[in-house]
Amino acid sequence: MLTGLTYKQIGDRLFISAKTVEHHVARMRQRLGCANRSDLLAKLRAMTAEQPGGAGARRAPWPRRPAD
Repeated sequence: MLTGLTYKQIGDRLFISAKTVEHHVARMRQRLGCANRSDLLAKLRAMTAEQPGGAGARRAPWPRRPAD
């Protein structure tokens, strides 16, 4: 989410549906007390900036799904 991916793109990477991603995001918003996705993103950015290797840290690329 922090990189601007859509629910479908996130779902494709995690091998789940966009609807499931939407559900999980709604639960995160509820638990963190955020009114909308923008508020959630702001809170997540603040949380990751506080930790070592936060939002600016380099990460390994997502694993690719093996070809059928």
